[in-house]
Amino acid sequence: MPEAQHTPESTEPASDEPVSQNVTTERRIDPSIIRDPLRRLRAKARLLLVVQRIALIGATLLAGLALFTLIDFVLRFPTALRATVLIIAIGVLFWFVRTRIRPAFRFAPRLTDLALRVEQRYPSMQGRLASALEFADWTPESGSKASAMVGDTGRGLARIVVERTAADMNQVRPSELIKPAGAKRSAGAFGLVLALLIAAFVVSPTMFATGASRTLAPWSGAEWPKRTGVADATDVEVHPIGRALPMRAVLTKSPRPADRTDVLVQYRLTTDGETGPIRRELLTHQSRDLTL
Repeated sequence: MPEAQHTPESTEPASDEPVSQNVTTERRIDPSIIRDPLRRLRAKARLLLVVQRIALIGATLLAGLALFTLIDFVLRFPTALRATVLIIAIGVLFWFVRTRIRPAFRFAPRLTDLALRVEQRYPSMQGRLASALEFADWTPESGSKASAMVGDTGRGLARIVVERTAADMNQVRPSELIKPAGAKRSAGAFGLVLALLIAAFVVSPTMFATGASRTLAPWSGAEWPKRTGVADATDVEVHPIGRALPMRAVLTKSPRPADRTDVLVQYRLTTDGETGPIRRELLTHQSRDLTL
């Protein structure tokens, strides 16, 4: 009786049964872990630059206009001169905005340049940060020739370099790379000028408003208060013909003592309908007080 031979039986799965497959997925490089710290560093540098330039320009213009106002208080400049100075100040302001402030808002150095700057400051990251920034672009969708040449293995090594370098970015202190001393000095100067102007306003609001109007609106017709004040004290309505007319005046305000202040009177005579020339006479100080 012949012996039965056992042969391995092979079966094919039915078409409706799922087939298990081993699929390997590549861990992608996250570019943000290396770019975001550099972008924050760039944003802080831009902010400090904007603050420094705005504060410095503001302090310079405010101090210049305040100084001009003080000189105007002493010399009483005419309207034409004050208008010319205002036009020049506006022109200087526009020039500063165009050449200083606008470039500060547009300040955006390349991330590679910032990476090289960080490498100079931190020797432990020398030669790694800029390379990691370039490796961050090595993704299959990037279309980079270098990424295509190295393949999956190269991209895996690049990912390790990027992640380790990103971890080392925690030791980077923006204050060691960007010195805020310039912005602080400019902001301090602006604050000092602004505080002095506020103090002047508190001490004499009327004088402050007059000075601001004369400097910033020279066409407004604002006038400084007179340094001297004289009131008529003659108080004569009817006077007999042929007798001397005593003319009196009271000095109400003067920057000098009353006995050292000259008080002049201008007058003219009308005789038979004809008016004579204007005459000037110096009044004599009487060394006494008079209540009006």
